Amino acid sequence: MNSAIAVAIGLTLAIILILKKCHPVYALILGAVVSGLMSGWGFDLTIKEMFSGVRDISPAIVRILAAGVLTGVLVKTGAADKIALTIVEKAGRRNVFLALALSVFILTGVGVFIDVAVITVAPIAIMIGKEMACPREKCFWH
Repeated sequence: MNSAIAVAIGLTLAIILILKKCHPVYALILGAVVSGLMSGWGFDLTIKEMFSGVRDISPAIVRILAAGVLTGVLVKTGAADKIALTIVEKAGRRNVFLALALSVFILTGVGVFIDVAVITVAPIAIMIGKEMACPREKCFWH
């Protein structure tokens, strides 16, 4: 069978199972197995490729989880407030957004994905907006 059709069938099966309240992890695993078998890979190659895919994506998932933990710590401990105040004091109100953009640039320059950098810097940006009495909509849309 054509691999594209097999993948479409496996994905459709996974979506249907998820909609029927099957746990998403099990539904996606079953969909991947069905796709591999229908593509003619055989059980061994299908499982091998599934493990290979997990191995390839795991570092990105860990980075995103770590950024979420860091964001939670920044907010809960008040560190985001302190960082925001320091950025406003050092950069001045006029250059504060440039300083914030530069911090995201530095984070992404050291090998962190942009989504992780945004998740990490978001609470600091919100605190800077509060410190500068800037409406939330203006901070996120300009």
